Amino acid sequence: MLRFIKDGNYEFVIVDDYIPVTAQGQPAFSSGGTTGKEAWVCILEKAYAKLYGDYSFIEAGKIPLCLANMVPESFPQQLNVADLSSNTDLFWTTISDLKKLGSLLGAGSPPHEDGDTAFSPDGIVFGHAYAILQIRKYDGEVLV
Repeated sequence: MLRFIKDGNYEFVIVDDYIPVTAQGQPAFSSGGTTGKEAWVCILEKAYAKLYGDYSFIEAGKIPLCLANMVPESFPQQLNVADLSSNTDLFWTTISDLKKLGSLLGAGSPPHEDGDTAFSPDGIVFGHAYAILQIRKYDGEVLV
């Protein structure tokens, strides 16, 4: 059972551990960890899909909505993405503060006419949600 917050109310979702798989026996949607064998990722995704009806309703979802469904508190300051993207120091300070608070962090890439089969020149999948697991400064660069 997992607990989410939807429309300001706690909702409990019960799921089993039967995960949809491809013809090759791999998880059809998310997979967990570097080996793909961490089951919690698939179970969390299955529960989230059930919360909204099915997997098609959460495809290319929005990171802020997803995090709002999982965390009862929200960061009190409204973040202006345009300010953050044009000011590396402000971005680093903001994301560092959020990380120190233990906040869940995520990012999403813009959609593309070819869907999630398209990649940016940097290797980012278009129309995809990413969990931000770690941040570092290295050689003057901010790494996410």
